[in-house]
Amino acid sequence: MKSILLLQGSPTSLMDALVEQTCELAAALPHMESARVLERRVSPQGHVLIRQQWRLRVSVPALLRPHLEDGLQDCVLTFEYRTGESLLQWRAESAALHAPGDVGGSLVFATALGGRGSRVEWNCEVPIANEALRTIIGALLERQWRALLEAAAARVAAARPAAPTG
Repeated sequence: MKSILLLQGSPTSLMDALVEQTCELAAALPHMESARVLERRVSPQGHVLIRQQWRLRVSVPALLRPHLEDGLQDCVLTFEYRTGESLLQWRAESAALHAPGDVGGSLVFATALGGRGSRVEWNCEVPIANEALRTIIGALLERQWRALLEAAAARVAAARPAAPTG
């Protein structure tokens, strides 16, 4: 699956906001209950690995809550990239999703809009044989990433100094 977004803000500032402020951004999304960093490592060569635990907000009827396994709302998201590069690899692991491998993909950030914005290419692999389920999960992930990237762009815009008037 592939999607392209055009957003205000430079590729570097958007990628930085996304990877460094993801937990704050995720917590502001209506379908997220919480997000926290589990691990952050930077190698001497500039390889960055960030692992986060996300807890999704879901509406479950009270009658069904006792039958749900603890942790089904949780997902571990891992980001990997090299400092100064515009490619971000990601993967998500979830107890609720029984896939033969991790769901994952990449984000590629590039300058767009005459240098005033960014083009973000989102790629995703969902290793599930059932095409309908793969399509549904892909659409949900695309919506999640779109919301997260739009929140990052809004954060970057809010931090930008206002243009002088006059």
